[in-house]
Amino acid sequence: MGETRRKALAEFLRSRRDRLSPEAVGIPRAGRRRAPGLRREEVAALAGVGLTWYTWLEQGRAINASAQVLAAVADALRLESHERDHLLRLAGLSPGKARDERAQTVTEAHRLLLERILPYPACVVDDKLDLLAYNRTYRRLYGDLGAIPERDRNCLMLIVCDPGWRAGFADHPEALHSYVSRFRGAMADHMDDPSWTGMVEQLRALSPQFAESWRRHDIQAPEDRRWRLHCPYVGCVELDSTSFTHAVAPKSRMVTLTPSDEPTRAALARLDAMFASEPTTTVRSDALANGSPGG
Repeated sequence: MGETRRKALAEFLRSRRDRLSPEAVGIPRAGRRRAPGLRREEVAALAGVGLTWYTWLEQGRAINASAQVLAAVADALRLESHERDHLLRLAGLSPGKARDERAQTVTEAHRLLLERILPYPACVVDDKLDLLAYNRTYRRLYGDLGAIPERDRNCLMLIVCDPGWRAGFADHPEALHSYVSRFRGAMADHMDDPSWTGMVEQLRALSPQFAESWRRHDIQAPEDRRWRLHCPYVGCVELDSTSFTHAVAPKSRMVTLTPSDEPTRAALARLDAMFASEPTTTVRSDALANGSPGG
């Protein structure tokens, strides 16, 4: 396990220990405690491991950590299933996603769905939250994605830095933390990739809100949810987000945003009509699968 992974694993363990109260694991709270969470010796005892070994693990030292022992630590920290998987991936003990040139591409099936779901917004993103493709109404949901250079069309970067995206979410802090948690969860497979680590450092320098959210070490898998947004062209809309992957391109996640009420349905129809002269779909120049026509 390299130094970057050891440090990330150590920080994750500390964050999970800090959030777990003694009462949650059946330990009476006796006397004054300096922190609300468990002590290291309590985690070590619950996991059945040595205190010195666990201390070194939290300090990011170069020690051996088997999947079996980490599972015991996960039990002690009451980790949920997605957090357990994250822990093993940080330790390099979970099989990563196989590298495949097709994994982060936009297929003809993606492009057709983007087109046919109009007037409802939809996009295709990769693990890093780069926008690989989107349809006409998604382009105009927060302003104009077409005015943003391809290389900067990343959902996390936009929700931190772009005024239209920041103003577009009714609860921006909650939305930002959701995106940060998804990015952090995916990053376990990319700990040594400078494009990922560099983006984190850039955002930490740009945004105290991002830095605080990143410090919490929360992780989140893509999930269906409802968003309340303010579109600069048609006003407030309430959208149900659903996402899924394609077997041919498993790292390209399709996200559809469908109306949760009739006013939103009508607003999206107006939005699509406003920009009917624009292309139905836009695909990033380097994301198109071989044999798929552009949009």
